[in-house]
Amino acid sequence: MLNLSDREVRQKFLQCNYSILSSCFWHFRQHKGEGLLVVIVDEYDGTIKLEYETNLSELFSERTLNKKVYPKLNSYNYNQELLVGFQLKSERKKNSDNCILHSVGSSNFPVKIAAEVAHILFQNLQSEEALCAA
Repeated sequence: MLNLSDREVRQKFLQCNYSILSSCFWHFRQHKGEGLLVVIVDEYDGTIKLEYETNLSELFSERTLNKKVYPKLNSYNYNQELLVGFQLKSERKKNSDNCILHSVGSSNFPVKIAAEVAHILFQNLQSEEALCAA
């Protein structure tokens, strides 16, 4: 059990989690093409899911894509940060902003979400490995 109230332990945990998240991003990008990791928080039961989305028009309005998302995707450094979409509603509405674009570094990721994301990523990778082996 990790004592995440200890600042040093929390920082190491977040750095490790960021490395895992980054590795998964590169894995999905290599297999599915350019896209975003999307953290989905279920508004009813508070559970968290993680997806990789290549169709960004499912996540953002055309205006937001052109003014904020595409410029940021074209200018940020993949090796120092990740762009992640946080989806706060379970259902996506067409032509609207369904996500908040968030730049994630190794120190600014919410700890509760980081812990759940790490768990989900391991489950997703195990499922994907099982499919590849079959």
